[in-house]
Amino acid sequence: MYALGIAYANGFGVEYCPEKAFGYFSKAAEQGIVGASLDLGKMYFHGTGVEQSYQKAREWFMTACRDGEAQYYLGEICYRGLGVDRNDALAFEWYYLAMSNGHTEAKVKLAIMFANGHGTEKDSFATSSLLSDAVDEGSRLAIDLDNCF
Repeated sequence: MYALGIAYANGFGVEYCPEKAFGYFSKAAEQGIVGASLDLGKMYFHGTGVEQSYQKAREWFMTACRDGEAQYYLGEICYRGLGVDRNDALAFEWYYLAMSNGHTEAKVKLAIMFANGHGTEKDSFATSSLLSDAVDEGSRLAIDLDNCF
């Protein structure tokens, strides 16, 4: 089921159809496939093949919350106040977990938070270090921001 969802979500060997992808991801998520829960969360987050709902996205990301990408999206929801009250401290925790699980863009978000004192104390060394790491890992956003801090 999950493989069919990926095929329809990306148009791999079949016609691109996010609605069909959603159906297959839903069935796979019911079977406990974490990747399917993550993909459902992203579909709700971006409104791809389904009506956008940050609340439903959050629910699916929580189901997959051991995954670095799900943790990153949970950080985004908290930091940007998408469907919830903005919570910088909780966003910081989610981004930190995502970074610990190898998510490069989470390093960029943490750098921004350290630079502005959002959810943590201001720390220019942490800002520099995180951005430098993210640049080394190829983050386009980090490369653009590296000259700002």
